[in-house]
Amino acid sequence: MNNAVSFTVRPAETVEDLYEIRGPEEVRLFLGTHPFLPPLLEEARDKIREQFPASRVFLQVVHDPEDPANCQLFAFITSDVEPATAFAKLQNLDTDWWLAAMDRAQGKFQINLEPA
Repeated sequence: MNNAVSFTVRPAETVEDLYEIRGPEEVRLFLGTHPFLPPLLEEARDKIREQFPASRVFLQVVHDPEDPANCQLFAFITSDVEPATAFAKLQNLDTDWWLAAMDRAQGKFQINLEPA
């Protein structure tokens, strides 16, 4: 069985081409029930590259420990820069793009840092 996440976000590209996927089947199912996310994921990856050009970015569905039925898709950015610098870059991403775009995620997508 092919676990590739096949939602097209650009011609000949898939979410898997833009992100490293943790739990591909769960991510695929999540995107299938939230079809508004793939275009936002494409845009997010471009914006993340502006702030974190050499970073690895992982997509993962994260469940609320107090309510396992409640889950969100996270983009975890791993970077080799110093933590304070990485946090400043994340704040720039928020200010420059994410705060204006986050309503389109409908509470189902978040971007966060993860230690490298």
